[in-house]
Amino acid sequence: MNVAASPAAPAATLGTAPTPVAALPMAGTTILELGASTAGQFAGRLLASLGARVIKIEPLGGEPERRGPDMVRDCNGRQRSLAFEYLNAGKQSIAIDLDDGFLAEFILKFSAPDAVILSSPKYAPRVPAAFEGVLAKVGPYGEAHNHGDPPTTPLTRYQAGGDGSLIPPGPEPTLRPTFPGTLVGDCFAGAGAAVSILGTLYMKKTDARLKSEPQPAIDFSQQAHLLMIQKLFLGRVWGEKMELTRANNRYAFGGAVKCKDGFVSMLVLEEHQWKGLCTAMGRKEWLTDPRFATGTTRWENQAVIQAGLEAWCGTRSVADVLAATRALSVPIGHIATLPEVLQKEYLRERGYLQEAESDLGRIVTMGLPFGRDPMWQGAHAVLAPGAGEHTAAILRGLARSDADIELLERLGVVQCM
Repeated sequence: MNVAASPAAPAATLGTAPTPVAALPMAGTTILELGASTAGQFAGRLLASLGARVIKIEPLGGEPERRGPDMVRDCNGRQRSLAFEYLNAGKQSIAIDLDDGFLAEFILKFSAPDAVILSSPKYAPRVPAAFEGVLAKVGPYGEAHNHGDPPTTPLTRYQAGGDGSLIPPGPEPTLRPTFPGTLVGDCFAGAGAAVSILGTLYMKKTDARLKSEPQPAIDFSQQAHLLMIQKLFLGRVWGEKMELTRANNRYAFGGAVKCKDGFVSMLVLEEHQWKGLCTAMGRKEWLTDPRFATGTTRWENQAVIQAGLEAWCGTRSVADVLAATRALSVPIGHIATLPEVLQKEYLRERGYLQEAESDLGRIVTMGLPFGRDPMWQGAHAVLAPGAGEHTAAILRGLARSDADIELLERLGVVQCM
């Protein structure tokens, strides 16, 4: 999410009528989000954008993530976390003392075959056994390691913090893209968790065994999900016994390479790609050099290749390097800075970038994996609720009187905004 004056969006992006909630595929489904991790929050965000009613059950005072970076002031002077606003847009919030027995009573009010509890493993035991719905536990390592046990292998240590990369946010092109960007990995995992929930809900309607199971559980491991993204590195961990970290998580040569006016990223794996790279660089002699005859020998002499590659790219513009290498089937791309990304019209046309007015001012943010975000199709963006913003309304919907709600608040059981 970027809070700034940004390039004007096409007419199709702003002012378009939002999709009616009743027309969305998950309309009528309730998701209770209980102490969810960042990945779990993104899963809830995706399900909310599909029409589900997502209720965040927050501790009194709100979730700690509300005070996470980056913090900005909204139009009313209130400090808000950009990451939290994005991850929790379109949800409802009720603030409850999570150690009080009222929590279980509240959860049971939403018991239904197609209801979902989206929880961290820490709070999953507080879900009553009588709850008839799907219990989705989203944690870093699966049930065996979800309660804070330290990772026990190099691979789990690497995967513990997520995956991804961040690029310099400003126009300065000389800084090398930095690692890590854990929110990227959390969003990857959150999307996987959302798909797991959708699949379980579907199977619960069609599979006889799941139909008879009152509370099917999903044990979602972020580590296991992200392993599929990192499968090219598995051999290095288990075969070569390498202690893989973000610092050395790179290919033998290539990766992010500096040009005169920015960076390119390349991945050369196949022989025809290696031949094309050597030809583009004017290093055809490397094609007959025994030091580079195979992938193994290139690995052993990667420093020589990388030095030559950086020297060649360093005297050329990004455009020149892309033109020379792409013509020879070398897989390569430009690493764009954030301002450059925000100016790409094709990203707006496809719905990957959407812009609107909001309580934070005029902002532009990323769309969703499946296209335009329904919450951003109108002129005013839907953001995250305040902590306990919907406490009173939700309890009234459960037939609680205003007197009951006032008493619960005085006792410190709930908090109303």
